Parts: sequence; structure tokens; C-alpha cells
Amino acid sequence: FDHQSILITSVWMAGKTQCCPAEVKGICYYSLQDVSLGQFLRDSCFNLSLKCQNQSCKKSVLDHSLSFIHNDGLINITVEHMDDPLPPAPLENPASVDAASTADKDKSSPNKQVDSPIATW
Repeated sequence: FDHQSILITSVWMAGKTQCCPAEVKGICYYSLQDVSLGQFLRDSCFNLSLKCQNQSCKKSVLDHSLSFIHNDGLINITVEHMDDPLPPAPLENPASVDAASTADKDKSSPNKQVDSPIATW
């Protein structure tokens, strides 16, 4: 079953300093813990309520970069708050989107939390 799991190491960095010990995470594909890449990034990187585990730091993900390592691969992720929201994407068929937006407005409740858009590059 080795082909159905992956081990990754994650590290919180503040500048060029490792803020806390590296954490090894195992992910088993096709199990209850399996998530899409987008959901993993949202939960592990873009969740602004995450705080550094270093007791003398406890700053948010916005004050760190996150490094994920697997075998010879390394991904560094830096999260920044955007002052200005991104402009909406151009629409191919505005009429169908207007109808969908109206339907969504009818279904929405005043207590529903709205997520901020996430931009990657």
C-alpha cells in the first residue's frame, strides 16, 4: 500500500529561521483523511486562524512562510493579505451568470460566512 500514501514534512519559517520543529505528516489516499490539493492548501496554508506552535511566537500564518518537503521536492508558501480584492474574472455569458447570482442571493442567509478569495501565483 506504499503507493497509496505519502509522507511530507512541514516547517514554519520566520524569515530564514525555523520557528518550530519540523512536523512529519502522513496522508493515505482513498481514505477518510484524504483531501483534494485545494482543500489541503486551504486548511494548512490559507487558514488565517492558524498560529505558530512555537510558544514564544504564536504569530499567524501571515507572519511566516510554510515549507513542505517530500523526497527531493520543496514548496515554500507565503501568504499575504491583499488590501484590494481581485477584479472579477471576465464572463463568457453574463446572462446565465446573472440568473445564477439572483438564485444564489435568494438562497443565502444573513448568517452565512463569506470566504475571501484566494489568489495564487
